[in-house]
Order: sequence, then structure tokens, then C-alpha cells
Amino acid sequence: MTCNRGDRTRTCDIRFWRPTLYQLSYAPSLRRIVALPRMLSQRHALGLLFLALGLGFGGIALAAGGAEQWVIAVAAAALGGWMLTMSVRLLRRR
Repeated sequence: MTCNRGDRTRTCDIRFWRPTLYQLSYAPSLRRIVALPRMLSQRHALGLLFLALGLGFGGIALAAGGAEQWVIAVAAAALGGWMLTMSVRLLRRR
């Protein structure tokens, strides 16, 4: 009797036409061995990103105001303010 599936590395029986999946390791995961610090949630990570962007736009607004580029200063200040308000909303504890 010939087996149409596989290359006979496992049981060649008509009842078993798909190879069995075995668990490769019984080793405990790293989280069980070492107590990892609590990771930032996605919400808090976005809050920190928006905080950095808001401060960066604030710096651009100050530099543009010092160079008397008022259109750029106003636009950067508006973007910075918007980013900072989003940061405050995301970093606020619920």
C-alpha cells in the first residue's frame, strides 16, 4: 500500500494523512523565570510620543518667532498645542 502524502517519515496509514504536531519545548517561558517590569501600554506610549512631538513643535515655534517667521511660528504653536492636549488626554489616569 502506498501513501500519497508525505515522504514516510511518519506513520504511513490511511487514518493518519496529516503529520502530528508536537510541542517542541517544555521549558518555562522567560516571563515565568524573570519578573519583567510592566511594559507601557499602547495608550501611554502614544501619550509620550505626542508629548515629545508637542515639545518639538513648541521649540520650532520659539525658533521661528525669534527669526520673525510668524506664519511658521503660529503654525508650529498650533500643532504643538494640539499635540500637547492629546498627550494630556492619553497620559491621564482613568
